[in-house]
Amino acid sequence: MIAFHRDSRAVSIALTHALTLGITTILVGALLLGGGTSLEAETDRTVADSLETTGERLATEVTRADGLGSTDGATEEVTLSVEYPDTVANSRYRVGLVDDCHKIDVALSASEHCLELTATRIDESVYVPLGELDADIDAKGSVRGGAISVVHDGDQLGFENP
Repeated sequence: MIAFHRDSRAVSIALTHALTLGITTILVGALLLGGGTSLEAETDRTVADSLETTGERLATEVTRADGLGSTDGATEEVTLSVEYPDTVANSRYRVGLVDDCHKIDVALSASEHCLELTATRIDESVYVPLGELDADIDAKGSVRGGAISVVHDGDQLGFENP
């Protein structure tokens, strides 16, 4: 009679198979975790870049409204209505005017006024310098992204949502 309790011929195949499955599971899990982290970081960069682009376009409109509202020493009421996306990278955002950009710890040009764009997805704001303006700015609040009116009331520049 053959003693089967000492027979270990098929053990190495089962052990190799189990180890292969275990190592493969660990590697696939690590790849998925790394890919998710990379995707999240890329989304944050996309939001910041989109906010900066929108801010630069809006800064041009603010400068234009300032120029139209104060021509030849006279001040006039001006309202420019502009359309921007409601969201950037699937994140809502708000736009506001900042009166003294020198207080902000962000490297900007030597501009006194700037725009502040804040998205709900990221915990930081993007600042865009406005350059020299003839009018004062109304820095009391912010408006949501999308349809924005740049308003020059003769003395101050500000934003409104129509």
